Amino acid sequence: MKKIKEILFRPKEFFKNVKKEKGIKKAFVYLLILSLFYYVLSLTNYFLFSEEQKALITGVFDVSPFALYIISDVLFYFFGLIMSFVTSYFFYLWLKLFECKEPWNVVYKLTVYSNTPLYLIGWIPFIGAIVGWVYSLILMIIGIREVYNVSTKKAALIYLIPIAILIFLLFVFLFVIFFIYYSSLGLESTAGTF
Repeated sequence: MKKIKEILFRPKEFFKNVKKEKGIKKAFVYLLILSLFYYVLSLTNYFLFSEEQKALITGVFDVSPFALYIISDVLFYFFGLIMSFVTSYFFYLWLKLFECKEPWNVVYKLTVYSNTPLYLIGWIPFIGAIVGWVYSLILMIIGIREVYNVSTKKAALIYLIPIAILIFLLFVFLFVIFFIYYSSLGLESTAGTF
């Protein structure tokens, strides 16, 4: 609880000292506990499903919707733990482009701790994920600024540039998918006219 309070309410001081924490064990245990908290509370969202939605899930997957929800939460829990290493490593490589010299374990801690708000309130439908993501973004910028001793503007650019690139690539991907889909519809409708 003390660490959560420091991250949320005194992030500048917390991230100044994050380099002093040896290794990644504490950060990983923190992630294990906080993400478990997130997924247990996200189970409450199951009860927001309408009976029609539950019947649709049962019809498609031939399994109880609640069982499917639990199975997916367990899979996402372990996937999230694995992805914490992958994303922090890619972010570490990205930071090297900006001549940020801290080792990977510091980047891992920065990534894990800055996502605290997302794990605490992200399970709340709609507003929780948005507020949690925005606050996590702010914490990451503060963390980059404090750990790498750069300006707030540079810290924001370091973090927002890859997000903008990913969003752009997502839109391009979706555009291509829609284009292919709608092109195939046009071909099918004209195929019968010959």
